[in-house]
Amino acid sequence: MFQTVQPIQSNKPGTSYDDVPYVSRAFIQTHPQRLAFIGRLFGMNPTPPSIARVLELGCASGGNLIPLAQRYPGMEILGLDLSKVQVEQGMAEIKALGLKNIELRQADLGAYKPAKDGKFDYVLCHGVYSWVPESVRDAIMRICREALTENGIAYISYNCYPGWKMREIIRDAMNFHAGTRPTPAERVQQSRAIINFITEISEKDSAFGKILQAEADLLKVVSDDYLLHEHLEEHNEPCYFKDFVAKAGASKLAYLGEAQLEEMIPHHLGPKVMDALNRVSGGNILAIEQYLDFFRNRRFRRTLLVREELAAGLKRDISAEGLAKFHVAGAFKIEGDAPLHTTVEQKFSDSEGRNLASTQPMAKAMMHALNDAWPETLTIPQWKEKATAKLKDHPEHLQGADKLFEEVLVRGFANGLFHVVDEPVTSGSADIEKPVASPFARLRASNNSREVSNSWHQTINLNDLQLALVQLMDGTRDREAILQAIIDKCVAGDLKLANNNVPITDKPTIEHLVRQLIPQAIKDLRRLGLLVQA
Repeated sequence: MFQTVQPIQSNKPGTSYDDVPYVSRAFIQTHPQRLAFIGRLFGMNPTPPSIARVLELGCASGGNLIPLAQRYPGMEILGLDLSKVQVEQGMAEIKALGLKNIELRQADLGAYKPAKDGKFDYVLCHGVYSWVPESVRDAIMRICREALTENGIAYISYNCYPGWKMREIIRDAMNFHAGTRPTPAERVQQSRAIINFITEISEKDSAFGKILQAEADLLKVVSDDYLLHEHLEEHNEPCYFKDFVAKAGASKLAYLGEAQLEEMIPHHLGPKVMDALNRVSGGNILAIEQYLDFFRNRRFRRTLLVREELAAGLKRDISAEGLAKFHVAGAFKIEGDAPLHTTVEQKFSDSEGRNLASTQPMAKAMMHALNDAWPETLTIPQWKEKATAKLKDHPEHLQGADKLFEEVLVRGFANGLFHVVDEPVTSGSADIEKPVASPFARLRASNNSREVSNSWHQTINLNDLQLALVQLMDGTRDREAILQAIIDKCVAGDLKLANNNVPITDKPTIEHLVRQLIPQAIKDLRRLGLLVQA
């Protein structure tokens, strides 16, 4: 697929990522489905993801790319990373999965020339730009310009000001205290210690004290590899958005938008603030984005870039009509169980805490219809038909339904509640005799990794029962065989069941409980987007 070349070695014989590999996972914001949707919404004609060529700069061990290669056999993928250890780890997974449409390669981005590998429809660079020297940041921009196809889209994430201003103090304190320690483990340990100490002696009600407490709370839950590579690397260079787009412009790249599109739609600020913002910015999208960073104290961006010649043709109008040609999905926690035809309020929240509440029967029916279909997408006509069907016995609530449908569509989209993509997303069934989990999830689970990615490129953390089920669901076992295998694991003590924290050990009780649990557990795996079509 790609020309075979010798790895380009860095000036440094090894990297910190060889010593402590970064846990490589999928990032939904980088998914070409999302990028294609945004490009098409804004007037571009991007390549459909299912047949696209994708390049990732700083791919680690391929956790963001391998699931794409498995899901889209028509996609061609190349990942580059300086860490030999991480590349070898990823290539071992690729070999185990038998994938032929993906290559990971050790390479120094500062010296990489994309011409030998051809053009790419999507260039991804997540968690790299801020953590490399300026020469490599310049190279990233150069590579994006040289590698992108005519309608290609580049994704670059980076730390930004003003939000990182205060965080820099925390980083400086950790590096001052821990920087001379000889091993990564010691540096991480001492970094946690100094932040906890400063938190203890700081004034709790002061602005700095509150920021420290929030950071200490975060550091308690993040992994050591994250802390090491986020805070303790030699390079961590945040920048203002205006400076980022200026550097992009120097490489003949233009701003398209943000991968989390709802961040460009500050509906919560209200019309008065937006009117003022438009006045002071002169309606310039770049100025508006920079002002929004100041208003929000933003510290991280996921910015999309295109070739500069496309800039004049971009149209960022967001309307129900513009969204109508795409595919929509959503999964919600639903509060309130009154019948849909009543005007009792229901609240719908996603996993990120974004929510929509309504008393309108049609609005509630829309949210239920989308939630019922998850993890699959619906076209707009399908969605409207399913929502309408939920109120078929109450036609009085269908008056003005078209207008309300459009209002909910735009409102939920602006809130970030809906996943909108360029191509349909389908999944396997939980009801077939031999349910199948995705090959990538099975591979990770077989290595006892609880962290897997689903059909939406989301990271899923499996519990004990889900881990055992995914290991078994390879399409060779029917439901009864899966049940018996789980029962055997429980009897052997490899999988533990309990009732009110009291372990269950007798086989008849285990068998009875497993037969109750497994059907719903398989449905839960489908809901998590981990089943594929046999």
